[in-house]
Amino acid sequence: LLFFARHVERRISACWLGHQASKGVGGAARAEMGRAYWLRHRMLHFLQNFVYYVSNEVIAPRWLEMDERMRAAGDADELHALHEAFLDACLRECLLASQDLLSLLMKLMTTCLLFSERMHEAMSAAEAASEAAADAH
Repeated sequence: LLFFARHVERRISACWLGHQASKGVGGAARAEMGRAYWLRHRMLHFLQNFVYYVSNEVIAPRWLEMDERMRAAGDADELHALHEAFLDACLRECLLASQDLLSLLMKLMTTCLLFSERMHEAMSAAEAASEAAADAH
C-alpha cells in the first residue's frame, strides 16, 4: 500500500507540474481550472500526509523497537514472534487491519490516480488545441 501511495503521490505531483505550466491561461478557462487546482491540492496534501504518517510515525518507530528487541532475542522462534508483532502493530496503526478502512483507502488512492490521468488528458488536449489555434493564425 505504501508503494502504491507513493506512486499516486508522484502522479498527482506530475499533475501539479502540468497545472504550473497552465498558469498563463486566463479568463473563464482559468476560473474553471481553479476547482481542479483545489482538488489536486487536497489530494496531494492527503497523500503526502498519509505517506509521512505510515513511514515516519508507524513503520520507523516500530522498526527501531523490533530491532532493539531482536538484539536481545535468544532464538529463531523469538525473532519470528518479534517480526509477527511488528507486522501486526504496523497493520493496526496504518489502519490496514480493518477491511473496510483498507477498501476506503484504496478507493481514495484509485480516485486520485484517475483524477491525475484525466487531468493529464485534459492538459494534453488543451495544449494540442492551443498549438492548433496558433498554427491557424
